[in-house]
Amino acid sequence: MQGALVETISLIEGELESITSDGQAIGWARLDAPLKPARIQISLGGMVAGAGWADIFRPDLAARGKAHWHYGFNVRLRHGIERGRTSYTLKCGDGDAEGITGTVLVPPQTAAKPLTVEQLLDRRAPWTVSGVLSHPEMLDLPRAHEAMGAEDLVKAVFRFALSREADPGGLERYRKGLDEGEFTAEGLLVILLNAGERSSLPISMPPPYDPDFPFVY
Repeated sequence: MQGALVETISLIEGELESITSDGQAIGWARLDAPLKPARIQISLGGMVAGAGWADIFRPDLAARGKAHWHYGFNVRLRHGIERGRTSYTLKCGDGDAEGITGTVLVPPQTAAKPLTVEQLLDRRAPWTVSGVLSHPEMLDLPRAHEAMGAEDLVKAVFRFALSREADPGGLERYRKGLDEGEFTAEGLLVILLNAGERSSLPISMPPPYDPDFPFVY
């Protein structure tokens, strides 16, 4: 009897950007599965130095074309890290064989500081209308359109943009517009985010790791 196939999830890009003087590793990492945060392992000079989740809100990543905004990490490293420039490896905690490599400067280490309230809340920061309108490509809606089909995509965009189910007239109107090429999936999102009823709704929308995030890829 053959064993079940095991899905391999790998990091496709990322970087350990810096290490603070109190031993926090700051950077970002992105999996090839867009709706799963990366559980990363950080090695310095060939030795495992820390692990954590790459799911912190980083709007600069969208501006750099790195899909959505929740790929950042801030990982507390173990004590005793030697100062100076050293090699690093980022690996996915689910078994990434190669990982991502580079070098980083380790400053002289001081006593560890606790994370601030702002740093803790950043992990759960919501998406805003202005942010999504500035980078609609981060949602990869053409991929969602292919995976979901026009009708289900319209339903998802209504839930995401207007916090409600699509009315029958709107569903038919926008499904037909997608099928006939009147507008793209991103164009549909822009239309609904600019709709008059959007202004009376809360400014935030569910980010990708939220259970209410409606898109499927």
